[in-house]
Amino acid sequence: MAGNVIRKRVNKVANYLWDNFLGGTSDSRPFGNAVLDGIDFDIELGSGDNYDILARALNRRSTALRKIYLSAAPQCPFPDAHLSNAINTGLFDYVWVQFYNNAPCQYTNGNTGNLVSSWNESTTVNAGQIFLGLPAAPGAAVSGYIPPDALKSQVLPIIRMSPKYGGVMLWSRFYDAGYSTAIKDSVNGGSSNGVHHESIGIAIILN
Repeated sequence: MAGNVIRKRVNKVANYLWDNFLGGTSDSRPFGNAVLDGIDFDIELGSGDNYDILARALNRRSTALRKIYLSAAPQCPFPDAHLSNAINTGLFDYVWVQFYNNAPCQYTNGNTGNLVSSWNESTTVNAGQIFLGLPAAPGAAVSGYIPPDALKSQVLPIIRMSPKYGGVMLWSRFYDAGYSTAIKDSVNGGSSNGVHHESIGIAIILN
């Protein structure tokens, strides 16, 4: 009984997201006629319960004509306490792992060992592409900032070898005063397509 109640509640959330942000209809769409093509799960509080159900409910709305992309922004300690169940559904197209504000798994004072070790764990998840999430400036995070030259010479040559490597996610566009320009030619073989700015997210708490 409890499981059915939870599924009904989660499906209600999925319907709300569909009607107000994705391909549905509603009188209360905050972006008007604009239709988003996916939902990003950036969950940092509460438990990790039920986000897997939400991912499946949203994925059922996806069609060959209108795909709904699912992305997630877990913390680098592996597995993530809030998003691992959802990511393990195998439904996520993009996972931008936050390698900052987490001393055990981030770049620190020229040491790449913890970051690379955590990256290797992160790429074992059943997801489309994995992105290296970094602060775009020292002031964008408490810790974990990597100078562009260090990123290009010490980190990217290693993590680019992963077949799931998708690029670099930067937090955030507000703080990016040239960081993306400095790294773009090294991120994805001379293309800036691999640089993604994390700037807007919708966090749904189902507890």
